[in-house]
Amino acid sequence: MQKPDQDSETTLSELHRDDACHLTELESGNHEWWYFDVIENEINLALRVCARLGTDPTSKRVVPQLFFSLQLGDYNTYYTKRYRLCDFSASPATCEVALGNAFSAVLINEDRDYTYHVSFHLDGCHADLHFAANLDPYRPIAENMSAKKRKKTAEFFWFIPLPRAFVTGSITVDGEEHQLRNGIGYHDHNYWKVGLPRKLQIYNVINDWCWGRFANDKYTAIFLCARYFGNCSLKVLMIAENNAIIHNSVNEAIFTTIESKTEGMDASVYPSSLFIESAGNGYPIKMSVRSVKIIDKTDLLEYTPPFLKRVIEICRAKPRYIGLLADGSLSMNGTNEHGRCIYEYQRIS
Repeated sequence: MQKPDQDSETTLSELHRDDACHLTELESGNHEWWYFDVIENEINLALRVCARLGTDPTSKRVVPQLFFSLQLGDYNTYYTKRYRLCDFSASPATCEVALGNAFSAVLINEDRDYTYHVSFHLDGCHADLHFAANLDPYRPIAENMSAKKRKKTAEFFWFIPLPRAFVTGSITVDGEEHQLRNGIGYHDHNYWKVGLPRKLQIYNVINDWCWGRFANDKYTAIFLCARYFGNCSLKVLMIAENNAIIHNSVNEAIFTTIESKTEGMDASVYPSSLFIESAGNGYPIKMSVRSVKIIDKTDLLEYTPPFLKRVIEICRAKPRYIGLLADGSLSMNGTNEHGRCIYEYQRIS
């Protein structure tokens, strides 16, 4: 994949434009998703919710889906649900996404301040949350990344409107309401767009990725290590102190898997302990991530008929998704910080 240079500041009009729906044509092979998460240590909460409009594993149909996971005290649930196309709506002008009455996310701005209102109404659980920006929007890569394989093409877009957000609101589980007063949130937006007439499917490019974020009262870190075309990689590391980014690098950090574990009947392997280091600022940056609990695991072929699922697993791979809650440490320039992490491992091909 061809990697463009990193971008600079994002204006408010660009924020509305870039977090809007890009894939207005329902072309098979396309994927677009809006992801939100929040950690609230006071009530031991880790919440992840993602609205996705994407192509099913047969590469034939475009299907809306909601990915949801919640840990609240001893309560833990996660699931994926499909919706009808008529249930999905998204504005091409701003972030205004909905899946029927089940989920909605809306960008609201007043002058330079902006907030996302996120709500969902699911079986046994509903919430009304506000994500107020603590950091300016962040572009790990500028605009789009292009991919080409023979005569097939595609492009990938990754934009982070909320690298860190102050989250307030309420969540009700089984009739019991819980208040969020000091949640630390995150929101990003991605799409994969196939070229025409020759489509390059995402599973023909990306092998797997490990993405995550670290947060405590003072520091924020976002990291990604994605493997594509078998032996190529994209590595991103961003670190912010309070409300300013102090480190931002692409393909400079070194990612090392310290320990791997297996999960499920198919013994899916995932990195349970990571070590990340970089010297991009002239001083060493070291970050450790150690999983504490699996909070989400999804068979990405869940809705595929058994025979076809077996064919896909033999011909391509066993695509799996695992979301984790972790303890993290960040050392740099004489400081040693501890915090919580949410991270995920996704295998595509």
